[in-house]
Amino acid sequence: ARASLLDGNLQISAAAFHNQYDELQFLSTVSLGDGRFASLIDNIAQAEATGFEIEFQATPFEGLNLMAGYSYLDAEYVNYITPSGNDLSGHQTSRSPEHQFFAQAAAHFPIGDGELELRSSISYTSSFFYEASNPAVFAQSNDYATVDASIGYETGDGRWRFTLWGRNITDTTYRTHNIVIVINPNPLVAASLDTYGRPATFGGSVTFNFD
Repeated sequence: ARASLLDGNLQISAAAFHNQYDELQFLSTVSLGDGRFASLIDNIAQAEATGFEIEFQATPFEGLNLMAGYSYLDAEYVNYITPSGNDLSGHQTSRSPEHQFFAQAAAHFPIGDGELELRSSISYTSSFFYEASNPAVFAQSNDYATVDASIGYETGDGRWRFTLWGRNITDTTYRTHNIVIVINPNPLVAASLDTYGRPATFGGSVTFNFD
């Protein structure tokens, strides 16, 4: 659904969904018991996902653009028995955060014959599991938020653009990928391999348009 309000200065869009999946496949890493490991493709009998998304775009006055969005997701395995016989029905599906949010603001100011742009954004992701089996606490991400910002200037003829930017300027530490290798199920002995997102990063660019 979409709506336009305040003479088009406020745009709202929303959507709700419910999806069912049969015979989903996922890749996991398992121990062969002799120091070797293998990748296993497994079928998940059934899973379902229910949620909604809403997004706003607003122009309170000329030169200021605002955008924000929120999504809710309830995704779980309805019927899932692992090759080892564990019943994981009801577990959260992998990489399915319950809450996600983003907001962005961009302001434009005339400077000389060109235009100055100030832009900032924040994004938030709630906790989620990296693997379908949800094997251990260390295979679950933490909630995290990142903030980006930039300042740019474009000449009046549109030929040159100069930009300074910062990404993850609050230097948030967060994991993007995780692989858990279960060496022994009982008692549990496992190894975890993590990949982290980029730390605070700053840079600049100069762009020339030949058109």
